[in-house]
Amino acid sequence: MAKTTVQRAPAGAIIVQQPASPARRRASAVARAVGRKAGALAKRGGVAAAKRAWQRKYLVGAAVAGGLAGYVQKNNVDIPHVDALGKNGTMALAAVALTMVQKNDYLDAIASGLVAVAVYDWTSSGTIHGVGHRGGGRGHVHRIIDSMGG
Repeated sequence: MAKTTVQRAPAGAIIVQQPASPARRRASAVARAVGRKAGALAKRGGVAAAKRAWQRKYLVGAAVAGGLAGYVQKNNVDIPHVDALGKNGTMALAAVALTMVQKNDYLDAIASGLVAVAVYDWTSSGTIHGVGHRGGGRGHVHRIIDSMGG
């Protein structure tokens, strides 16, 4: 390690000189390239995470739709509905109509979820939930299937 030097100038002035700081080592070209690749990878990872979250909006919309349909059914909420569609079908129709007016991906996902719930109700029970059953016996869907020989 170099020492500080003290010199006397010809005019009688004293000059104090500190040693130069050690030379900084520059990173090699390979190290710089690795650093650039790591930064690019982190950026791509962030973009991929954002894309993945954007794709999950349909899952959130379907969950909201299922929750809404379950809440209406459990609490027997009296909502105006079209008798031929039932409560879930009417909510699905209203949501689909709203997506035609208001373009929103989350609303579209909720509408898709409500349509799925309405179709599930219709196919699983043979009747549309919320519609009074006329004629007794099996549901409307079963009567159609029976008439086709199934």
